[in-house]
Amino acid sequence: MLTITWEMATLTRAVDVWAQRAADVVPDATRRALGGWVAATWEASGQGLQLPGMTRRVRVRPFTAQVETTADGVRVQIPVDLAERVEHGTPAWDMKPGLTHGPKSRVGRTGARYNIIPFRHRAETVPDAVLWAIVAGLRYQGTEGARTSLNAPWVGRRHPEQGYTWRAGLYSGIRLARGGLTTWRTVSERSPAASWWYPARPGTPWAEPVWQWVAEAVTTAWLQAWEAQVFGHD
Repeated sequence: MLTITWEMATLTRAVDVWAQRAADVVPDATRRALGGWVAATWEASGQGLQLPGMTRRVRVRPFTAQVETTADGVRVQIPVDLAERVEHGTPAWDMKPGLTHGPKSRVGRTGARYNIIPFRHRAETVPDAVLWAIVAGLRYQGTEGARTSLNAPWVGRRHPEQGYTWRAGLYSGIRLARGGLTTWRTVSERSPAASWWYPARPGTPWAEPVWQWVAEAVTTAWLQAWEAQVFGHD
């Protein structure tokens, strides 16, 4: 009688070695390309690219996704503080103290601190009447978007057409400046208490949807590259 005994530890090591060698046949160029695509996708997801599973577009400060590609796959690192703010949301906050005490703030004749804030406008969002006034060299003083209450909370963003609440019109005083179509608004320590609040932002799933999106694509590309090298076909 012939008895064959398999030592599972030895078998497991053999499988691990085979898997490592199989993964090693994926060309370095393929790994680098996949890593670059993963990094670009993560970074774009923080600048407005909405992927399946995300409940809204995400716009955060530009960041660099740290990507490492190895024989085992792809590892990604993104700033933890950004991920937490996006996933959990942020409460409303008063911008006035920071704006009136920032590096570009000034002190007026009455002793109150103030700052002049530029706002950029995308040309495609500006009405034709406003554009014609700019072309003609006229100072536009329309009242579109003027707020109806001095105590109305400020709900605008960098592009004020997303929720404008100042007393002046949305495009009042608009000019073509070096950075594009621009209006300027003044914030001071004497501005109404509720006039320069940034609105609360709800949280949205971010890390998991992006990871699922890139993982599926990377897995498919990895297997295709592996099969091409092992079996010699495209």
